[in-house]
Amino acid sequence: MKRHSILLAALCALLLMVPGESRAASVYKLSMTTLYPTTHPTCANVWLPWIRQINRETNGRVVINYFDPNTICPNNEMYASVVSGAVDIAGHLCGATPGKFPSMEAPALPLLVESALAGSLTVWDFYDREEQAKKDFRDVKILWMWSSADFHIQTISKPVRTLEDIRGLKLICWTQDNAELCKALGGIPINIPTQDTYLALQRGMADGLLTPIASMRSYKTSEVCTYTTMCSLMVNPIWMAMNKTRWNSLPDDIKAVFEKNSGRVMAHASGKSLDDGSMLDYTYLAEKEGKVFYILPAEERARWQEAVRPLHEKWLKKMAGAFDAEQLRKDVLDISARNAQDAPRRY
Repeated sequence: MKRHSILLAALCALLLMVPGESRAASVYKLSMTTLYPTTHPTCANVWLPWIRQINRETNGRVVINYFDPNTICPNNEMYASVVSGAVDIAGHLCGATPGKFPSMEAPALPLLVESALAGSLTVWDFYDREEQAKKDFRDVKILWMWSSADFHIQTISKPVRTLEDIRGLKLICWTQDNAELCKALGGIPINIPTQDTYLALQRGMADGLLTPIASMRSYKTSEVCTYTTMCSLMVNPIWMAMNKTRWNSLPDDIKAVFEKNSGRVMAHASGKSLDDGSMLDYTYLAEKEGKVFYILPAEERARWQEAVRPLHEKWLKKMAGAFDAEQLRKDVLDISARNAQDAPRRY
């Protein structure tokens, strides 16, 4: 009996010497924020289920807390916050840090894709294929990439069906890329902040705007504008990344769970969720508000693609010497063409 007590005491002493995380599986608590608030459909239908999936497949060892934009870091400092470790996981537009990701300007070239799903798959496939893109994001661990919803032309009183219809139209543009695209198509870009768009249209300061469908309801521009030309002018690439040190600290089995549930799987889910939301708004505006939608035919779209070719050439010249921009452009054209077959437009 005495010998048994001695062995038991020795075993207890040995256990006390083992760190706590070795006696019980460590719980990794991660912070996460993106450009989407929790009320955004993609956050509600994609991000939050993904967070629960990661938690479930790691048996509760990973707990991700989601924060709305501008709560745990400034919205325009998300990338720097991920790099520094102030935030563990974040996602934002590549264009939010101008010049930081030059290769990702290739999937943002105009008139490449005709849906958010095609755009998201193209952005991910491009990143996954191109070493230059990986080099641009070498300071973080990319979980997945996707794209914004595609942009269309919404007008107050004049429907746009051809290039000639755009000439001379004053169109509100929220970004410099939008403005250059507007000029290439023959329009006159008007620089108005998103929050002032409705008032500017109501006061006759512009004839219309470049916008995704969702913004027509959220910014109430459909109350002023009657016509929308469904033309899928462009999408904006978006990244989702984890702090590199934080990623390297995770055990291999947890990394495997992230890898399994990220990448192209989430690119697809993200793009589809944006298209789903656009279709709901499209149906509502057409059926409930009587708004007029015109779908740009393929023959006319080809004319528009030719009109924006100078923007492609301008990008090639800007990137000359930095990397093989012509090859990247050829690659993104090839990738977007293949994804157009797998993710055709739904309207």
